[in-house]
Amino acid sequence: MFGIFSRKKSILESGLLDGFTDHHSHLLPGVDDGFQTADLTLEALRTMEQAGVADVWLTPHIMETSYFRAPIEMRGLIGEMLNAGLHPILAHPERYKYMEQSDYEELKQLGLLFQLNLGSIAGCYSKHTKEKAEWLLENGYYDLMGSDIHNLRFYNHTINEPLPKKVIEAMRQIPNQL
Repeated sequence: MFGIFSRKKSILESGLLDGFTDHHSHLLPGVDDGFQTADLTLEALRTMEQAGVADVWLTPHIMETSYFRAPIEMRGLIGEMLNAGLHPILAHPERYKYMEQSDYEELKQLGLLFQLNLGSIAGCYSKHTKEKAEWLLENGYYDLMGSDIHNLRFYNHTINEPLPKKVIEAMRQIPNQL
């Protein structure tokens, strides 16, 4: 009723998706737990384009890890990747329940980039995940953003969930480009 006085805006309403590069998606049909057909993928791409998304990275989970405990030899694997000249991106770090502030600090010092999951900041997973995402955002840990799109229902809910103005403004500070 009094929309012009609202202190919240959705990701879609905020204009954050205008020219947006989505750095985490599950759009490759039949590869993982995301879209299963080419027709559904094309429908999703049309929806994303209408929302303002300009580019999409296709990033299925070839290597899946637990949200509850760190992979064995995680730091060793990261070291190997860095020594090989690779630049690892940690998708949705806010969803890893075992990670604490010292873990995030260590990984950033090693040179890992962090990708904010839009569904996490929109509160689509849990209160704890949303709070962690807000803390990481507030403290400048994020380098990129991604939708983590698995289906259109979840995507539409994510981009239409009202967020506080201060969260939207903090998200605008994420470069979102490599």
